[in-house]
Amino acid sequence: MPALIESDGHNVTLYHYQPNLGAAYTFTSLMGLATILLIAFMIKYRAWFFIPMVIGGTCEAFGYYGRSWSASQPKNIDPYIMQVLLLMGAPPFISATLYMALTRVVTAVHHERKLKWVTNIYVMIDIIAFLSQIAGSGLQATNDSKIIEIGERVVLGGLIFQLVALVIFLIISMRLRSIIKREVGHQLQRAKISWRRYFRLIYVASVAIWVRSLVRAIEFAQPSDGFINSHESFIYVFDGVPILIVLLGFLIINPGRLVSWVSQSLKDTN
Repeated sequence: MPALIESDGHNVTLYHYQPNLGAAYTFTSLMGLATILLIAFMIKYRAWFFIPMVIGGTCEAFGYYGRSWSASQPKNIDPYIMQVLLLMGAPPFISATLYMALTRVVTAVHHERKLKWVTNIYVMIDIIAFLSQIAGSGLQATNDSKIIEIGERVVLGGLIFQLVALVIFLIISMRLRSIIKREVGHQLQRAKISWRRYFRLIYVASVAIWVRSLVRAIEFAQPSDGFINSHESFIYVFDGVPILIVLLGFLIINPGRLVSWVSQSLKDTN
């Protein structure tokens, strides 16, 4: 969300609209509730790989709280920086759980496939994306137009990096699904294990985060007063909604449930 330096070179226009208080409170509540439920499921299934997603959901909730604060104080830079940092920093945490979920699902249904390398590589990618987006967003906490421009380029680079990584991850996921279907599909069918829906969850979550990152990349590629940055609806429709879809998806189709279910089913069939 690039800031605009006005003609005198010192005053900063933080928003090109009046932030909507109702929308901000709605998404604060939805993100907060989804995160609380994720914590409950994480504890129930002992699915500790959900910790990054819980952190991301918490960042989302407080990020939208920052927007509600901005609604009453639109010229106050503190809530602006708060929501920028948290909303830009949350998705890499959520993606980390997505990447780890793939390895958990594959390992649960096909014990011979060890995919620790996927987790290791993509967690490193997430760290790079997180640091670039946070650093770039932090550089915007200034009234120096050159520093702000550098920050925008850093964020844009991190977003493009994340877009490419997500496409490769989606291809890897599809390939692994085909391998599992070919090698152990019949065994899983006899055990009545509904494993395919977990891959569908991974696909939907990957696409949702990809769309969010694409729109954000376009936003940072545009001028500070560009079309996306001038319309508040974009941050809710193309940022809040995709992230909410991911959180709700992991609540409805919880990979932690699969791990315990498969373990018990395989014991019963042996």
